[in-house]
Amino acid sequence: MKIFYFLFLCLLANASYAQLTLSSSFNPVGLSSLCALGYDTVLHKVWVYNCSGDSIHCFDTSGVKLGAVIAPGESANDVDVEIAPVAFTMAGTAIPQGTLLFINGETDSAEIYAIDPLSGLILDTLRTSFGNSHVVGGGYSHGTGSFFLVQDNVPGATLENMIGEVNPMSVVVIQTFQISALFSVSYGDLEVGENGNLYVASSVEDSILELTTQGQLVQMHDLPAGVSSVSGMDLNCGSAEVWVCSTNGTVYSLGASNCNTTTGFTDHEMQKSISVFPNPSTGIFYFEHEMDLLGVFNVYGEMVLSANQKVKSIDLNKFSSGVYFLRTVDKGFVRLIKY
Repeated sequence: MKIFYFLFLCLLANASYAQLTLSSSFNPVGLSSLCALGYDTVLHKVWVYNCSGDSIHCFDTSGVKLGAVIAPGESANDVDVEIAPVAFTMAGTAIPQGTLLFINGETDSAEIYAIDPLSGLILDTLRTSFGNSHVVGGGYSHGTGSFFLVQDNVPGATLENMIGEVNPMSVVVIQTFQISALFSVSYGDLEVGENGNLYVASSVEDSILELTTQGQLVQMHDLPAGVSSVSGMDLNCGSAEVWVCSTNGTVYSLGASNCNTTTGFTDHEMQKSISVFPNPSTGIFYFEHEMDLLGVFNVYGEMVLSANQKVKSIDLNKFSSGVYFLRTVDKGFVRLIKY
């Protein structure tokens, strides 16, 4: 835990923060503890799921109930509600834009149901191979053509706070990475912004975490006073707002920074900006200029090499093959791959 705490301080020391503002709120009648939320940006409807409920309920933005559909699968707490941002293909079935997506993460590996929001009919079901009965959120990325799912902090060790990218056709898990050093997820959610970045919320955190799709920290979005225990989230990037729900049964509309704008580096842009020259045969990575290095971390968030000084090269020769993350003072993360 000391390693994770120290890493947390290192990573956030130079992170940028953005303040969210409270625009409005309502308490859905008859629903006490909310575990999931989805927002239809076209029809301006809010869909919520009561923890361990049997239905997904629809409201307008003022809290007037419009209807409900039966929630597929078993009742659960580790779930998510999404609205398909674009048309895509899932498990061989064409899924129209605006389709209601219900992610049940309490069934060992996560299951994703595509539901017609008018009739409640299930269009298809994607049984993924990601998760350990604790996937609490996810979103479809039209940029990558894949789902990103997040698991909570319950499994512990190498499985807690894990994000996985899943192909919606082959169900192959493309990549996974942990965010334990940055964030602890409990009754939370994950969304994909129009800028391609990932946004993660949690009932035990007072901010929303923004990451690149490779797990690089972009910034933290502080929740406004009075908003806490966030269990569900959806983004309306066109109107620069975030819709969230809480385990205390309240739905909030928050004013936000524009999630259409890319604010983080991609791996390629990051490495290009600091000019990394790897020597695969020796495991040494050279830099064009001296870098203010904070440390090097493995994929589990553990610091494997501490520097906190100016360096022109990093020697990973004594470490096993795999992916490592270099943290610099001014450039953030750089992903290094040792063969």
